[in-house]
Amino acid sequence: MTYLEPLYSIKVNCGNCEREFVTSRVRPSLKRAVRRDADFCSYYKEENPDYYVVRVCPFCGFASTENSVSKLA
Repeated sequence: MTYLEPLYSIKVNCGNCEREFVTSRVRPSLKRAVRRDADFCSYYKEENPDYYVVRVCPFCGFASTENSVSKLA
């Protein structure tokens, strides 16, 4: 059995300065919660995908989520 790393890198463009940078994501196949509290707080066996939703541009400091628009209006 081979071990699959939970994180992988992707390239994204900053919505503010439009420069490209690399950020991490959690593999979709590993996003299954092992337990969930009554207040919907989820616990994961591997990496917590909630920690990787926000992307911060290392050049200008602009932060956005993976569900944000690609460019600012």
